[in-house]
Amino acid sequence: MAPKYVSKYFTFTASAICQLSAGLAYCFSLYSDALKTHFGYSQQQIEGVGSACNLGGYLSLPSGLFYDWLASRGHNHLGPRLTMGIGAACNILGYLALWAGASGRVDLAYWQVVASTVLACNSGAWVDAACLVTSTRNFPGERGTVIGILKSTLGLSASIWTALYVGLFQPHAIDFLLFLAFAPAVLTLVGLFFINFVPFVQANESLAPKRFMTAIQVLLALGVYQMATAIMEQSASLALGPRARQVITLGTLLLVSATALVPWGTGGLWAVPAGELSPRDAAAPDEAAAEEAARLRREGQEVADGEAERPLLREADSTAEQGKGQGKCAEAEPEPDLTPLQCLRCLDFWLLFFACTIGMGSGLVLLNNLGQLVAALGGTQGPAVYVSLFSIMNCAGRIAFGYIPERMLHERGTPRPLFLVGAGLGTAAIAALAAFADLRALYPITILAGAAFGAHWSLMPALTSELFGLRHFASNYSLVQFAPAVGSFGMATKLAGYLYDREAGVEAEEEGEERTCIGVHCYRNTFLCTAALNLASTRAIIPSPEAGRGRLKGGIAQQAGSPPSQARKMNGHSAEHRAQLGESRAGSPPDIEAPRVRANQSGCLDLLKERVQALSLPTWDQISRALALLMWLLVYPVWRPIRVFFRTYTLGNAEG
Repeated sequence: MAPKYVSKYFTFTASAICQLSAGLAYCFSLYSDALKTHFGYSQQQIEGVGSACNLGGYLSLPSGLFYDWLASRGHNHLGPRLTMGIGAACNILGYLALWAGASGRVDLAYWQVVASTVLACNSGAWVDAACLVTSTRNFPGERGTVIGILKSTLGLSASIWTALYVGLFQPHAIDFLLFLAFAPAVLTLVGLFFINFVPFVQANESLAPKRFMTAIQVLLALGVYQMATAIMEQSASLALGPRARQVITLGTLLLVSATALVPWGTGGLWAVPAGELSPRDAAAPDEAAAEEAARLRREGQEVADGEAERPLLREADSTAEQGKGQGKCAEAEPEPDLTPLQCLRCLDFWLLFFACTIGMGSGLVLLNNLGQLVAALGGTQGPAVYVSLFSIMNCAGRIAFGYIPERMLHERGTPRPLFLVGAGLGTAAIAALAAFADLRALYPITILAGAAFGAHWSLMPALTSELFGLRHFASNYSLVQFAPAVGSFGMATKLAGYLYDREAGVEAEEEGEERTCIGVHCYRNTFLCTAALNLASTRAIIPSPEAGRGRLKGGIAQQAGSPPSQARKMNGHSAEHRAQLGESRAGSPPDIEAPRVRANQSGCLDLLKERVQALSLPTWDQISRALALLMWLLVYPVWRPIRVFFRTYTLGNAEG
């Protein structure tokens, strides 16, 4: 008996809800003061615990490798569910240990608090890997929209848990730790039963764009509601009592529950393969399929009655016939299927990593320093309103740059890497404006910066899946996800901190006061450096007409102007139908990555070797050593916080 699969729509909805438990790392500020007070930590020690929280949130490589290992063995049910189960276990053990220590039930040493924090915050990485990768594999032709929705849900999770804290627990942060130990885990454990990879084309799959639009509308309403309530909380004229905060919390929960409308009318809980509809469903007109057929007719393609997707099958068949006739040439251009080690030796990986490091690091420069920036510009209300504006636009940017590039790719053949160029140039322009902005201009700058930051978060996983394939997507995405961690430490902490201290030091020497900077010039050099770095990272991924190019640059140069039918092939549709026809490789999950037209392109390593030979540059061996040195420079910042932990722990024991 063939196994039954939960519908892709129910899997997507459960993934969106479970993503709410994947952003708990952003809630550290809610209970950091309670930890500091109970354990008697210094500011340096509590910052070490905060760094451990960030480290746990970004340490997603183990979860990615584990997910891919199970997926490679065909565990379509067990793979994502076991991954999420491990995340729930990490959540319970980590937060329960923190609660037991903070409530005085057990005595925890500093290193034990750090380890518990890493474990608790790492739970989100396991949940994110299972939800994001499974839904992306289920809807490869809508990967941008899927990623944008799920990432925006994760981005809003912190504000939702904050609303629960304010409405139900404030100021009892230690009790809130006990709540965090079980509530997110229960949400994950219930949701995991609906998570599975469906290895065939599901009936009514053409309804996906409309159902995703429902999810987008719910998320936008939730984001606006969260921003409005945050402004109300900060308003001096509104004194909200406990009952009003509970009502606000209830409204948040009602909006979250509205995501259950997404699978409404999609055919029930269980997935039904295309072509196996009941007579009643087969006789019912499929509105979305009719629209697809009309669009294909406008493009000049023949469509049989009730078979809107048949042209895609013919495209797949013609592609296969061309492959048979091309012989070795067809074999030289395989579909992308790179392992993590192959990605580390691929130029495209480092281009994408560099662009995301600079782009996301630039957003974190503004976000992490909003308090000092508002004070430097003469603000007196604090950064709360600006943080709320940044958060809602972060959510909007994730949705927009997931949905719009997907629609442009389908309808006009616009390559997705082109939007990464736009996001980089936009971030550079925003940083240049911020260098000369006063307090009034900080409002629109914060809005634009939040949108650009969210754009990078949606484009990063979508491009990772397109450039390196879906077979090892979880592991490859985990590697690229180190980019915001490197950007946060290198740009938001080191670069911004150094330049601010230099400006504050000059002012302090002139006025004989403490090192505090006031004025527009305080962060001017920081934002100018940020703008220059964004221009450099954007220029690195723009192809030059005389040089060879990899898949990332080639996507900009070659996919631009591609007809919509070719764009659909590039994004996974024809491969989906090959999976339906049973043409996937035996003994492995169906390959749902799209075939790509890559004329005059070879593998990443061959491309680099050709460049070396053509331009008479240093040998490949020397370039490999240079890449190894670059990798060490990127990894080195991760080791410094670990050294700080040990030093702080030693210092704490000496003081004790």
